Amino acid sequence: MMSPLQLMHVVTMRASNINRSDSLESITSSLRAHARQKPNQTALICLDDSISWDQLNRSLDCIAASLREQYPDGEIIAVYLPNSPALVLIFLAGVRAGYNMQVFDHEWPRDAVYDLLSASDVVCVFAELPLETDTDVIEIAASKLRFDQVVAAICKNTKDEFPTDVNHGGTFYTGFTSGSSGTPKGFCRDQASWLSSFENEQHECPLSPQDVIVAPGALSHSLFMYALVRGLHAGASVIFSRRFAVTKISRLINQHKATVLYAVPAHIQLLIKTSRVFSSVRYVLSSGAKWPEQMRDVFAASFPRAELCEFYGASELSFVAISKNGENRPVNSVGRAFYGVDVSVRSADGQERLPCDTAGDVFVKSNMLFRGYANAASGCTVAHDGALSVGDVGCLDAASNLFLLGRADRMLVCSGKNVYPEEIERVLIMHEIVNEVAVLGVTDSKRGHRLLAVIECDSSGEMAARDLIAHSRRFLPAYKIPSDYRICSHWPRTRSGKTDLQKLSARIATDGLSTL
Repeated sequence: MMSPLQLMHVVTMRASNINRSDSLESITSSLRAHARQKPNQTALICLDDSISWDQLNRSLDCIAASLREQYPDGEIIAVYLPNSPALVLIFLAGVRAGYNMQVFDHEWPRDAVYDLLSASDVVCVFAELPLETDTDVIEIAASKLRFDQVVAAICKNTKDEFPTDVNHGGTFYTGFTSGSSGTPKGFCRDQASWLSSFENEQHECPLSPQDVIVAPGALSHSLFMYALVRGLHAGASVIFSRRFAVTKISRLINQHKATVLYAVPAHIQLLIKTSRVFSSVRYVLSSGAKWPEQMRDVFAASFPRAELCEFYGASELSFVAISKNGENRPVNSVGRAFYGVDVSVRSADGQERLPCDTAGDVFVKSNMLFRGYANAASGCTVAHDGALSVGDVGCLDAASNLFLLGRADRMLVCSGKNVYPEEIERVLIMHEIVNEVAVLGVTDSKRGHRLLAVIECDSSGEMAARDLIAHSRRFLPAYKIPSDYRICSHWPRTRSGKTDLQKLSARIATDGLSTL
């Protein structure tokens, strides 16, 4: 049984239990202001399709008014659609109307969707195909609709106005992580947390209405939905795509002289491989994994004017730490605390702050934290004195640089010692011909676990296990150095661009990887 400190649980806000406060600032109210100031300028771009600020504002009003004719604000509306103009307009209109918008990954199997619908109070779900559920289903051919066709596909009356953007202070967005197997983990956000993230990020990487933002990934991943809304809130034009097609994304960046790119390292590497030069980009905001140190030069060649800003964060915490070019942070740290964030390393219960260079649980205190999980079983956090931990283990040095050892739930016991695979991965990825790496534990009757490293190599060089072992000895004690190395030529990734550890484990179990 988890204690109250260990479980931060939220009961999703409904119309009947909302503490009304419509005077709170709303994320979508800024879109009205931009529509008044520059009605004919471009707000959103999806490949060869676009919508102006005035058209965007009117579309959101129509959809919001249509939804409110059917459902009171504060209810939960789910969106089970692919990246598309329809997904974006429905999401933004739902936020404007005061709903809790749940964004499902379009590639989830239907059983996962049914599980979520049966476990929550969703009043309707937008989907491309029929769903066998008691929840209202609004079918919409999202894959085929352009921006100017969405309203007519949803609304009976396309002249409705919706004059007031609603922010009742409750959950406005439920995102999901770890949806590749089992029940996806839902995390709840109120508008205040995102508005605080916008404000704090403005101190680190200021945006202006003259910027052109690129959010190239799946909008079911919170990083890219956040990037899209963040750009619109700042008055910038935002580019997104129906799917990540690197040739199309690279063309759009140069065609529209994009200035800011939100991405995961896998996306950046694919863009670099196009051999294009993206000279208009001034910020590359990278999250999800550490950028390989040996690829700094090739990054600079492809993005000659860009500052690489690497974020460490979590869905529950928002931004935690940042590492920028020119700040001379240690290469194996994730940087310093993000603006407005207090990072501390504490005992497991959060009560004792630990000295510098002492490993412990990473706790975060800021105005950007989430409200809680969508259901009690979907996640576990530890909270103390307003600070929150999601289970990351790390330490701070004397200069307040944060070093992550790994996630508590990935920890392995090797010969009686605790080992964090992420710490080893950060060392191996520094080798000049290692492109990708994942460290896994193989059950061993004598040692508990033995370490196995799966790598993807740069095709331009040759690699031997002894080279990796010699490299690792410079940074790690012997018990943390894998002796078993496998080669993976087609790196498996989740929809968010992270390494798919389950698929790698399955390949190992079936001897699907060659030994280095």
